[in-house]
Amino acid sequence: MHDLLVIHEHPDWQKPLFAALEKRGIDFGTFDLQGAVFTPKALPKARLYFNQARAPARRSGATPALCHSVWPF
Repeated sequence: MHDLLVIHEHPDWQKPLFAALEKRGIDFGTFDLQGAVFTPKALPKARLYFNQARAPARRSGATPALCHSVWPF
């Protein structure tokens, strides 16, 4: 189990965040939504989830990511 899980849609955009987390020694994992289909129960376990996915991804040409607004953890 990670302390933090970063849910994102493009790993290159997250490089500064990942570098800052590593520099501070924070135990984190990542979950790339690009082209992924999942249910909330399939997410890796973490103490805190940080959603970096953008709602208007479809307008930018990225694969749309559909997320539930309420997740039963």
